[in-house]
Amino acid sequence: MFIRELMTRDVFTLSEDHRLYHAVELMKDENIRHIVITGYNNKIVGIISDRDLKFVSNNLWNRFKGIRKESNITVVEKLSLLLTVDEVMTHNVISCLPSQSVKEAGGV
Repeated sequence: MFIRELMTRDVFTLSEDHRLYHAVELMKDENIRHIVITGYNNKIVGIISDRDLKFVSNNLWNRFKGIRKESNITVVEKLSLLLTVDEVMTHNVISCLPSQSVKEAGGV
C-alpha cells in the first residue's frame, strides 16, 4: 500500500503569521482537525491540530480563569487574537512522498 492511497489531497493551509483565531475559525468552519502551516515560498514549516488548540486553550484558561470577562470576550479569546499559529504549531514536520510505501514511511 502506498501513501497516495491514504493521504488527504486537498488540505487547508495558513501562513505562519496568521493569528491563532484564524486557525480556530477555519477548523470550525470547515470541520477539520489539522491545518498545514506554510512559510516563505509556501514551504511547509509546521502543522497545527485541534489537539494543539485544546492544549493551549486549557493552559490559558487555567492560568487566567480568575480574570472576569471584559466586553463579552474572555481573556483566552483575546489571546487567540494576539498569538500567531507559529507560536502554537508543531515545528519540524516530517513528510513523505505519495509514491512511498506505508512501510517505508513508517520507518522515517
